[in-house]
Amino acid sequence: MTRHRATRQTLKSSNRYVNCVFSSPSLVDVPSQGDVNIFDKLDSLSPPQADELRDELERYLSADPEHAPDPIQWWIDRAAIYPNLSRMALDYLSIPATSVDVERVFSRGRLLLSHIRNRLSAQSTRALLCLGAWSDLGLIKAEDVQKASQLAELDAEDSDFDMEDGWDTIRVADLKK
Repeated sequence: MTRHRATRQTLKSSNRYVNCVFSSPSLVDVPSQGDVNIFDKLDSLSPPQADELRDELERYLSADPEHAPDPIQWWIDRAAIYPNLSRMALDYLSIPATSVDVERVFSRGRLLLSHIRNRLSAQSTRALLCLGAWSDLGLIKAEDVQKASQLAELDAEDSDFDMEDGWDTIRVADLKK
């Protein structure tokens, strides 16, 4: 117990030393013996009053709208006028934008690239994801997929070949059927 008190006393005196050395004596008082812990003053600190917050919001809402090409910079510039609102606005505006579609692609890609199929090339993965998306949209018919699956495999040497004209044409009239 005495060791604990000695450590505490050492910390108190070092705190007073740091405050004396690094602060201007005219601006900061040296803490007294009973005034060491900042948390002792926690009850005396009060949150902003509801009237202050309401006044800030009312001032913001009553102001004329301004064109702001960069909303983050606008709130930074007005942090002194709207301190609470600017903090809240910057919290929300700094959240990275996401797209559900991108998340779906990653989820679908994870389903496509299981541990068993981990050696698919990037090109094959893109093609399979594209094929799946087109299939979901109804752009690819089941019979076309069946025909393609029955085509003969190409050798690596035969990979340089010409596709017949119109192989990549999507006809809107065919989609309506």
